[in-house]
Amino acid sequence: MSKIGKQPIKILDDVKVEFDESKRLLTITGQKGTLTHTVSNDVVIEIKQEDKEIVLTPRKEGREFFAIWGTERALINNCIIGVSAGFEKRLIIEGIGYKAEIKGTTLVLNVGYSHPVDLEIPSDLTVTVDKTIISISGISKKSVGDFAALIRIQRKTNPYSMKGIRYEDERVVKKSGKKAA
Repeated sequence: MSKIGKQPIKILDDVKVEFDESKRLLTITGQKGTLTHTVSNDVVIEIKQEDKEIVLTPRKEGREFFAIWGTERALINNCIIGVSAGFEKRLIIEGIGYKAEIKGTTLVLNVGYSHPVDLEIPSDLTVTVDKTIISISGISKKSVGDFAALIRIQRKTNPYSMKGIRYEDERVVKKSGKKAA
């Protein structure tokens, strides 16, 4: 049994949920926007309007069905949180001469290469730059995480010099260099 899949999903007051059984499409609307999620055929979905909750159950028993059950529950819960509160990731740029700026719909990173790195900002995300902090926010947890990972991969933090791009809550352990014998 999936510990996560068994838990019902609470529907917040400002969120409207609709499920199209024929297309297996779940539409979630909130104050920040609308998200759609295609539910797997291996999961039965039941929306209880009086309790304001969604209950998922697997169609069959088995390890792979329980795994899909928990995953689907987590994805639907992320959609509900996204349309009501949204998601945000913050990145910190460290290094002499390292900086970021926004030009139109492009994020321009100067992170120690001979050329600036241009990244196109997806239309569903909001990106702000405050000196050395990049803030990415949006309603889709996947989109926010993917774009943050794309930015971070341009120059990961070097554990010796501590230069690079890292998440705000990421802890990088500084390594010592070579020691004379």
